[in-house]
Amino acid sequence: LARESERPIDKSDVMIRERCNQLIDDHRYLLDDREIDVQTHIRIDTLEIEADLFLIVLTNLLRNAFQHSADGIIHVDMSAKGLEISNPVKEAIAIRDRSMATGFRLGLQLVKRICQKLDWQFNYSETSSKVVVRVAWFLFDKNIMSVPTGIQQGVNNTMNNTL
Repeated sequence: LARESERPIDKSDVMIRERCNQLIDDHRYLLDDREIDVQTHIRIDTLEIEADLFLIVLTNLLRNAFQHSADGIIHVDMSAKGLEISNPVKEAIAIRDRSMATGFRLGLQLVKRICQKLDWQFNYSETSSKVVVRVAWFLFDKNIMSVPTGIQQGVNNTMNNTL
């Protein structure tokens, strides 16, 4: 990402359900002995996307949720339009711990940079009881067509409701 290139990034088919489940299993050790359940709602089997960068984003977001979650349920929701991961947090302690965790900040910065590079929408929100991250990808070829401003604004306004 440090070297910007005008060359398009290759897309390939990713078996979403399989890869997501594999990453969840690979990162279960981060849950330690906490009482955490991971619930997935994956509404797509295969997606043509920038595979390597997609997997970096998904891995970083899952790792953050697993490392920083309080007891409860981590939700992973994915569709052809994007993904949403939410996890419970303990308010005061969790906010302080996350703000001091270098890996947390670096992981989110990397996700933000990838999303900017690929024109994906990234949103991070936090309340006293949970953190929600959303990534929406717009799967069209920018060289062939562009999205009119009104439609793009509508997509941005409804993104939170459509994932």
